[in-house]
Amino acid sequence: MKLQDIIRTNDWLSVALSIIELYPDQEENIGTYKDIYHKLRVMIQTDSDIQIILKEYFDEGSYIDVSGKKPDQNESLALEFIPWTEWLGMTINERTLESFNELEIIAHCLFEMTFVSFDEDEIKEQFASIKKMVEDYEKMTENEKLATSESVDRLLNKLNNE
Repeated sequence: MKLQDIIRTNDWLSVALSIIELYPDQEENIGTYKDIYHKLRVMIQTDSDIQIILKEYFDEGSYIDVSGKKPDQNESLALEFIPWTEWLGMTINERTLESFNELEIIAHCLFEMTFVSFDEDEIKEQFASIKKMVEDYEKMTENEKLATSESVDRLLNKLNNE
């Protein structure tokens, strides 16, 4: 089952109630989520080999991690910069379908999709900016990297001293 399948088969009011229940601090943004939800319902999905995985973690309370996984790869993928059309074409992991209902899956995915911004063009711009920073860093000499970087230990010492 793909994300677009469950988006198209669930009504907005039910999704809105799930978002508010799972993310009460997002109630003020519910109109924006509604606009995005209706936009997603009519978008044409892009095929993707990534599976959406939702997993609950417990660390001073609980939270749901939304990540992706490609077949034959062990590492998790961050999805917040993935184009929304590709999100729609992602298959939902079987264990996720067993552990979460469709409304919860939609709510958590919408939250993750809009974590960086509610505007997809802005998400693309931020991702391009991050990629450029990485490329610029990789072009630096070792001396330039040392001069412009902070070791984790030095950074932690600075933070502890402040």
